[in-house]
Amino acid sequence: MLDYAPLVNWHANFDPAMLAKNRLAELCEAVDLDMKRAITPTSGDPGVFGKEMVRLAMLVLIAEHIGLSNRVDTVLDRMAEGLHPWLDPNSPTSFRYDITNGGLLTMLGAHDLLHRHDDHAYYHNHHIHHGYFVHAAAALARHRPDWWTAHRSAVLSICMDYFYMSSDRATSRNPFPRLRHFDPYDGHSWSNGTRVHPDGRSHIYSSRSVNAYYAVALLAEVDGWEELGVAARVVLGMELRASRTYWQMAPPAAHPAIPNDGLRYAADVIAAYTVRDRVESSHSIIPWKKYSSESVVATGEGRDQDELYGQPVIYPSPFRQRGAVGTLWSSKADYNTRLENRPEHTYTVQFLPFTPITHALLDSCWLQRIWPILHHAIQRDNPCNVQRRGLILMAGAFRGNTAAIGEAWCALSKMPSGRKPNDEWEHCNSKGNALYWVAANAAMLSRR
Repeated sequence: MLDYAPLVNWHANFDPAMLAKNRLAELCEAVDLDMKRAITPTSGDPGVFGKEMVRLAMLVLIAEHIGLSNRVDTVLDRMAEGLHPWLDPNSPTSFRYDITNGGLLTMLGAHDLLHRHDDHAYYHNHHIHHGYFVHAAAALARHRPDWWTAHRSAVLSICMDYFYMSSDRATSRNPFPRLRHFDPYDGHSWSNGTRVHPDGRSHIYSSRSVNAYYAVALLAEVDGWEELGVAARVVLGMELRASRTYWQMAPPAAHPAIPNDGLRYAADVIAAYTVRDRVESSHSIIPWKKYSSESVVATGEGRDQDELYGQPVIYPSPFRQRGAVGTLWSSKADYNTRLENRPEHTYTVQFLPFTPITHALLDSCWLQRIWPILHHAIQRDNPCNVQRRGLILMAGAFRGNTAAIGEAWCALSKMPSGRKPNDEWEHCNSKGNALYWVAANAAMLSRR
């Protein structure tokens, strides 16, 4: 089971002293400006609020790693101030325990006023939203032990809402469901809560599930709870493996007939690859049919498996040539997500948030294969928005060559620092985090 329990780190695995002096100076300048402009998150949507807290947490941890401590206390103050209304039992906006379903809801969520905020009242994606809280609280506790002592019980309750592991059979009722969203049989999480969808369970954000369990591992370390840390690492390892197997599809290698946008594939490209259209499902071992480029549907027939480029073939052509799964369902896989049908959305939702565990999540060969699609999204006449552009450039830096790193650094360094979350950068991202990610990849590449 050791391969299922990856080690977790607070920082990317590199020595900042390895960076070129000009890049280190530019990185320090970006992080310093991001921290200077940091504001207290105030959104009442737990998903948006949580992402903004992760943004601040990453800035604190990056500053700690690169030796930039002059503004850390100010950002920690912002984080503590932002979390206070959610943790104070006397606050009207704090979490409340739902005795019916055994979980934590906000007061707004309990009254179903957050239906427009991703069905929080129905326990949809609690592991993702509450995972943001846990990640931010772990970073805050790392630097402020007194704060952790005062709020440990409240934060652990948020954590247990989606990562309850007790196996005590003596109690008549456990306070939370065991691993609310994670299915050990399937090997990954599902978004669904108490609502039933005609197509069964589904999940879009594999990378955010990974970060939810990464956050638990960090919290366990700062709390000194060894059993919780081991359990979190095991679940994290399984989620990582599932993400790279079922969401990050490996399309065939580049072919001259494939157009630059990477979306339309000529018949001779498909014919060039003589892989049998038999696959392995994530849920029951079954092949897929309705081989379109938009979706595939599971059937109940036989089983087989082939190898392509050292990877198991999970989905058939032409669907596999899309390069990524937007939504994985109990009985089918869709290219698009339910939120947006632009191709860059399907890929970038598999990246967020960029944290140290992202290096274990993303596959450089996969990114190299889908790069024509991503590159087209930022070069076309109607390009993707600026927030997605930053994410695409960050992903491009992980393609495993110095040219890609130089290209990403040059483009990202020219982007302005946002004055507020989701301005120039996505809610949980920042210019400082973007340059830190590229710098980490550069340092790691130099060690090879």
